[in-house]
Amino acid sequence: MPEPLKVLFIATEAIPFTHPGGLSDVVGALPGALRRQGVDARIIMPFYRSIRKGFATTLVARDLDAPLGATQLRFDVRETHNDDVPVWFVDREDLYDRPHLYGDHHGDYYDNLERFAFFCHAALRAVEALGFRPDVIHGHDWQTGLVPALLKGPFRRVARLQGVPTVFTFHDLRYQGIFPREKLPLTGLSDWEFFHADGLEYWGQASLLKAGLVYAEAVTTTSPAYAREVVQPGGGQGMEGVIHKRRDDLAGILNGVDYAGSNPSEDDAIAASFDAANLTNRVVCRRDLLSRAGLGIERAELPIVGMATPLQRAKGIDLLLESVDRLMEEDLNLVVHGTGDPSYQARLVQASRRHPGRMAVVFSLDEPDIRRLIAGADILLLPARQKPCGATQMHALRYGAVPVAMATGGLQDAIQEYDPEHDTGTGFKFQDWRADDLIAAVRRALAVFRDHPEAWRALQARGMAARFTWDQTAAAYLQVYQSLVR
Repeated sequence: MPEPLKVLFIATEAIPFTHPGGLSDVVGALPGALRRQGVDARIIMPFYRSIRKGFATTLVARDLDAPLGATQLRFDVRETHNDDVPVWFVDREDLYDRPHLYGDHHGDYYDNLERFAFFCHAALRAVEALGFRPDVIHGHDWQTGLVPALLKGPFRRVARLQGVPTVFTFHDLRYQGIFPREKLPLTGLSDWEFFHADGLEYWGQASLLKAGLVYAEAVTTTSPAYAREVVQPGGGQGMEGVIHKRRDDLAGILNGVDYAGSNPSEDDAIAASFDAANLTNRVVCRRDLLSRAGLGIERAELPIVGMATPLQRAKGIDLLLESVDRLMEEDLNLVVHGTGDPSYQARLVQASRRHPGRMAVVFSLDEPDIRRLIAGADILLLPARQKPCGATQMHALRYGAVPVAMATGGLQDAIQEYDPEHDTGTGFKFQDWRADDLIAAVRRALAVFRDHPEAWRALQARGMAARFTWDQTAAAYLQVYQSLVR
């Protein structure tokens, strides 16, 4: 019987150890799904303070060393398991035992290049010391972008790593790991071999994201639509040309979601359980949402439009604020959950005061609050300017909240436009990031809600039946891995 394919994930986040966003979801779930398909998948990541305090680990290697520029630093390796997946941690207190992963309210940590350049070296050194030879190494985002370059530079003669192909996944091109050229020696890469236009040089500086895009054997991102968008002018945050050169090696693979933790028939956080076959109890969830938001339940028969988002321009909060007064001309309730920029918070509060009793703002993105929102809202707004993938639309569909979304990235891939003639589709999309287009899409949804209740219930049921599983995602990644090994 042949040995299983061995895949090492090198990443800086993974649930349940960290919870910042989509990267944590992917690295926390995908290796387990791969193991269910017979792959020996493992993870290595930094040993952050939150992990040190919250998880039991075993010391498996002590006093290893890896370079940071001309200096050799010692580190330990610790181990635990998640979903039957071995997880190794690079333990170096001065670099990773901090209150946050990447920075604080002052901004990014000043030594992030040092922290993650060392992590890339230490991860490869740990693999060598632990006697694990991966068939494929899978790195994620700029913090691991050095890995493919290191395997073609300082580590190219290491027997256990020689010839191992790499996959590099970018989750959001806004984050590019750009640092002054003067810091290049800290990476361990030679100037003459790697710092040029076809290497990691980017407008006179060094980009660790570009290193991953250029030197990995395969490049992936988190949805097919995002893979198409990033090679279009303005869609790749300045990296369009770099990615275009790798277009034959680029795959867009849609992320999955954990349906075990996203099930309205078993969710204790919502006011009443329900499923696609019996949506009666969803009325209870609608009333509960209005009550928690401070809106009168006498308006419970009117459609409830919800939005849950970090208060950032890229997430579409500007578009909502530009549209809100015209939206409120419709006979509806609006509930917005979000946290972030204080100026956006103030503008949302001002908008709610212009529409008392009809619009509510809740400054929370706690997971139970979001689940209560999508269990009670009839329509969920997703007006992000660009969305590499995201899971909110998938959870919304599962809970019967019909999405109205910008046709971008994972929103485009996960939502099928409603077609009244053929009674198909799961939501409503708009093509251009403009208030007129958002409002028109909401009005299309409201027309079905008000005038065609049976069609609306069928629309909800189709969304609730849609599935975007990690097993599907794992099968697509397995094809990428196997193509490299062959």
